[in-house]
Amino acid sequence: MQKDQSYFKILDFVRTKEDLNLIKDELDLLEKSLFEVKGETFDVVLDRKLPKEVSDLVRELTLKADKKSVILGLKKILDGLKHVEVTIAFRPTNKFVEDIWSEINKDRTEKVAIDLKTDKDIIGGALISYEGKFFDGSILKMLNDTLKSYV
Repeated sequence: MQKDQSYFKILDFVRTKEDLNLIKDELDLLEKSLFEVKGETFDVVLDRKLPKEVSDLVRELTLKADKKSVILGLKKILDGLKHVEVTIAFRPTNKFVEDIWSEINKDRTEKVAIDLKTDKDIIGGALISYEGKFFDGSILKMLNDTLKSYV
């Protein structure tokens, strides 16, 4: 893969693990299209199956390198993306996901995706797990800790 920093722009489109998997699937589809003679060719997939932002980035990169190298380079970058698992008690809005992602990544040079889960049992707050470290900031834990101090 080239050391072209523009490959890393792909990370601008990833907020969650779900986003990551979706973009990987799109790149797989694009890679398969390289071998199509009729039907869903590379350009057709690029125009009709990929989001505009991803499509524009791929087009920009394929001006400098061959299509297969571009796809493999983007996949390699996506494969190296780490995740932080965040469990909350409710189904989040897009704004909430964006705010959480921004807060987690604001001081980081290496971005991470959020593996977002919901568990109503925690009542509120969040459980956060990253690289073997765990933080329980749930209301359930706070309630249990408070109750234990009275017993």
